[in-house]
Amino acid sequence: MNWIKKARTQAKLTQKQLCEKYQIPRRTLQDWENDKNTPPPYVMYPLLRCIAVDFGINLKGTGADKTYTLTYADGTPLNDADEAYVRAENEAKKVVLIKIDSPNVRTYKCANGFIFKAVRLSAR
Repeated sequence: MNWIKKARTQAKLTQKQLCEKYQIPRRTLQDWENDKNTPPPYVMYPLLRCIAVDFGINLKGTGADKTYTLTYADGTPLNDADEAYVRAENEAKKVVLIKIDSPNVRTYKCANGFIFKAVRLSAR
């Protein structure tokens, strides 16, 4: 299921309207909606949340309710494999908080020494 297209249609927006409101190139949105390209999580989840808040729609299960993104120590988003690994380690209780960088950023360490950050996403 393409969550961005679902959110756009629930909000009763055309592609042009969505692109203008959120300053997204139209071709980029078309590629996302046609599954030719996938937006990174640090773009997709905040965008879905903004659409949900701005237009009062329910996007349960879309990831719009995601409150953080996982990054490498340098701040770049984790790739899918590393994110899956971190989530599995967290479920197995093998992740330890090692530093609170700021109110929105926490640094964690997995049992094997892999260090990553959890960055809280703002509602807007």
